[in-house]
Amino acid sequence: MVLRNRRSAVAKLTSEQKRFLKGHNVPLSSTFDASGMPRSSYREAMRAEEKCIAYGLAPCPRSGHTLRTRSGNCPQCDPSSLAYGLRYNSPGYVYIAGSRAQKIVKIGVSRDLSTIAKRIIILNVRSEGGAWDWEEICHIFLAIDAYRIENAVHRELRQYRRKINYKYNNKVVTSQECFSCGYSHAKQTLLTNVHSSNTASFQQRTDVEQFDFVL
Repeated sequence: MVLRNRRSAVAKLTSEQKRFLKGHNVPLSSTFDASGMPRSSYREAMRAEEKCIAYGLAPCPRSGHTLRTRSGNCPQCDPSSLAYGLRYNSPGYVYIAGSRAQKIVKIGVSRDLSTIAKRIIILNVRSEGGAWDWEEICHIFLAIDAYRIENAVHRELRQYRRKINYKYNNKVVTSQECFSCGYSHAKQTLLTNVHSSNTASFQQRTDVEQFDFVL
């Protein structure tokens, strides 16, 4: 179980931190609010959720930066620790999950199929976006640029982003990665960003019409 200090405030990325991350090809969707959490807990949570940068931590002794990599290094003092810049163009599975109860979809990326299944379990355990009925709708394997394409889809769907407050580990969390556009539009946006030479397989469930929500 991931533990947080109940008294800790929700942290936010500063403009300077956002510029730094953008300059190193790290999308904001790969950051993790670790405020009030010990290192062992936030490392476990980041690994489960496939996040690469934590924020909201104690200042580093060298320059007072509050970002950390999963291994605990300060990426602003040592940008070479940002191996994610390479992973950004790595292969992986981009997937779309949906909640019929909340009428929202979520676009994520994972290294393999088994990790997608684990991620769906985590979404339901966390009740992310206030939903407890997350299901995988489809996935596509990308030989390169899986993480870059996930970020591109998030950008193109930003007008449908639905910020939902929900409680997790006695802390109010705001979901930033849920969209209320329905599956068909999310799928079209995903496939538009994928070049045919980059994909090995696309699979979707048979009852996808259940996730084309009428809002």
